[in-house]
Amino acid sequence: MALQFGTIAKIVTGLVEGAQLLSSGAPAKGSNTTDEKADVATALEERVSSLERHEADQGVLVEQLAVQLKELAAAGDRLNRRAMSFFILSGIALFLSVVSLLLTLFWR
Repeated sequence: MALQFGTIAKIVTGLVEGAQLLSSGAPAKGSNTTDEKADVATALEERVSSLERHEADQGVLVEQLAVQLKELAAAGDRLNRRAMSFFILSGIALFLSVVSLLLTLFWR
């Protein structure tokens, strides 16, 4: 089955028209692509600098949290010492009250 020249010409014409449609939708090469690359590079540089600033801010926040945690631990230690002194004084008071109660009951 042989193809006729007219059929081949129609197919080739359709292929050329399709290629032209595809190329018209693609961006033209040249100065636009270098401008776009420069814009992308600038955007990436801005993003990197933004991330570096964010990382520095996070470092400061971590240092502040460490200081606050240290102060909280010190406050917990002070509270623990006060509670122990209260328990010791309460124990001494309980012992003295029991001794005084026993002396009162058996002193006669």
